[in-house]
Amino acid sequence: MQPKNTKFKNTIPENSATPDWIRLREVIEESGMSVNAFALHIGLSRSENLYQIKKGNHGISKALAEQINRFYPSFSVGWLLSGDAGAKLPPDADHIELRNDSLKRFPVYSRIKDGTKPIYQLYLSERLSNDAKQAAINTDESLAPRIPVGALVFLKQSEKLIFGKYYLIQTPEIDLIRKVSGSPNPDEIRLTTGDRETYNNIVLSPAEIENQYLVVKVLSDI
Repeated sequence: MQPKNTKFKNTIPENSATPDWIRLREVIEESGMSVNAFALHIGLSRSENLYQIKKGNHGISKALAEQINRFYPSFSVGWLLSGDAGAKLPPDADHIELRNDSLKRFPVYSRIKDGTKPIYQLYLSERLSNDAKQAAINTDESLAPRIPVGALVFLKQSEKLIFGKYYLIQTPEIDLIRKVSGSPNPDEIRLTTGDRETYNNIVLSPAEIENQYLVVKVLSDI
């Protein structure tokens, strides 16, 4: 029988914490937030779900793991669900060696310019990266269906242009992704899109180009 004046707290001893809560607590501590603030930060309407994990009433679901991973990519879904040390991605590592593959870290930009900070970091299989160095989010509707809006475009800086390939082209006036084509004038190149009826070609001299990044991979859910 419990004493009449005993009060029950909404906590559990740290030494009796479940493995799921220990992993979740590590992410929350990394964020520097309280449990309530962390829940709101990752898009939960309330923190009760996290406290239920702390109490041991249920574990980390796949949906929650994916939601956390979107905000904190160094904590992989596999590690959040299983605790497998091989599935955890150190936040400062450029390459992660796995059993049958390695992962490479990519900075993802809203716009690639000198001094621009990436909006987040993404890990991708080394075998699938095609030697890319960074990625950008496409916001240009003219590139559909080849590169839809919202697609991740993986890029590497290139010294020469290959006609028929897509490039991120930067000049003092433009900063966009286009397909590079030849021109009747050997001193000019044409930049085209997938929608030639709506969007005009851009004609410029190679000397005007400040930077050119070859599109080596496009990731899209479409």
